[in-house]
Amino acid sequence: MKTIIGIMALAISAGLFSGCSEQVIAKEMAAKAAKQQDLVSVTITSPSLQQNVLPLKAERELLIALPPSYHQDPNKTYPVVYLLHGLGANAYGWFSQLEAEPNVTKALQSLYAQQQINDMIVVVPDSFTEHAKGGWYTNSATGGKWEDYIIKDVIPYIEANYRTNQQRGIAGGSMGGYGALKFAINYPELFSGVYAMSPALVGENWLSFMSSDSQRELINAGLAMPKDQWTWNEIINYSAALAFAPSAHGPLYAQVPFTEQTVSQIRANSISVMLDQLPANQLDKLKTQVSAIKLDAGNKDWAINADISELADQLAQKGIKAFYSEYPGGHSDRLNLLIEQEVFQFFSQHFANTLPAQLPASLAALSGSLDFKPSMVELPAFTVTGIEASGYEGSPQLAELWPRVNASGIDPNSCNNKAGIGVNTLDLNTYNFTRTNQISYLTGCELVAGARFPASLSDQTVTRDIPTNTYAVFEFKGVMEQRYHEYWLSIMQDWFPTSDYEHTGGYFFEYYGPEFALNQESSVMKIYFPVKKK
Repeated sequence: MKTIIGIMALAISAGLFSGCSEQVIAKEMAAKAAKQQDLVSVTITSPSLQQNVLPLKAERELLIALPPSYHQDPNKTYPVVYLLHGLGANAYGWFSQLEAEPNVTKALQSLYAQQQINDMIVVVPDSFTEHAKGGWYTNSATGGKWEDYIIKDVIPYIEANYRTNQQRGIAGGSMGGYGALKFAINYPELFSGVYAMSPALVGENWLSFMSSDSQRELINAGLAMPKDQWTWNEIINYSAALAFAPSAHGPLYAQVPFTEQTVSQIRANSISVMLDQLPANQLDKLKTQVSAIKLDAGNKDWAINADISELADQLAQKGIKAFYSEYPGGHSDRLNLLIEQEVFQFFSQHFANTLPAQLPASLAALSGSLDFKPSMVELPAFTVTGIEASGYEGSPQLAELWPRVNASGIDPNSCNNKAGIGVNTLDLNTYNFTRTNQISYLTGCELVAGARFPASLSDQTVTRDIPTNTYAVFEFKGVMEQRYHEYWLSIMQDWFPTSDYEHTGGYFFEYYGPEFALNQESSVMKIYFPVKKK
């Protein structure tokens, strides 16, 4: 079932994460839907939430914010940001009509009008439950398969029914921030960017409220009260136990009263523990595929800001860069400003600096030789030292450059990254791919501080300064034969014309291989094309 929601007909109560009382959602649906509206409500049936021990509503609402151009260009595809709500809230909590609370629709309208962001689809799934107010985006034997709901039900539905381009980001606040980080860690192949606002259950500071015997006694005294007398503290504790320490025994179907074992099972699902226990291959995927991570919290939200500060350090120690910031405030009292000024700008910049996963057919045919997900990087200025020659493509003058450098006795350790670099400054936009073109190459490397080129080449050595640029980076693996030539031509002739990027002239390549020797099966060639947005 699909409903178009009028912008002014949306009335939402306060307390996206407060939970001091249940949200009262007042929704006035537009009687007549115009063809082009900002927000679409869709109800899907989630197979993952059916036949649960505790009764769950399998019919779930998704709120989908479409960009202004969605109905104007039927061929255009879009990146998607999945935005997760917190405990005690539902999807409408991100669309509040109250002052000082977040309203995604209004934020997007303003950002598009001011041209501060590129077009994207924003999807907000409803994950509210009557019995626990939320499932922590986790599969629980008794509390529901909330992880599968997002991964197996929501995402496939969106990609089957909307024009997406396989670029995905995920964001959330509090419990939703926990879910965003968890999904990025467990599914790096699905989400290339993550923004976690005041994420709960990150580390030991959050867990400190339930770690001692005296604290667990207080928790258990509260949980022993009739459920209709529970405060927000009881709701948090019960929801965590149901998600991470389920039990086959009713009526709560969770390991309560709390014991050390209950807390141990909750701790095992904290972000810091999950990250530490990540297998090496999964950690490598996280490093290479999740290229943008943002963490923030209020400076008065002491347990959470302490945890995510430590998480940023933990990620850095594992070679993963994350941006962490604090703002004046508590747990959720600045969410409106983050939605208006931070979140979508973060993803817009991230998506703009990530090349599409899908390549033209001519490149896809070469799948055995290339990295299917080329990347965007911005490199500071650097200097290449080497020897150069001019000639037509394939001429002896150019072909002998690499052998001359290799035969000179150059030590790869004198080069940054131990990589050989070749530079071509020709404007490839005018290059007609024939052997009549006179081109100029410089072959050498970026020398480490204090290093020099071999004396045998000293009278021929030149330097070339490469300015700061944004590059589209493609990677070829294997022997540099006809397939490499086809690959290179396909990038220029097929990829650039169909992409959102314009080649600004020239390129350089980095070669990694045994002793700079080309044409080995283990050879890796990274080609850097300077680009700008069209």
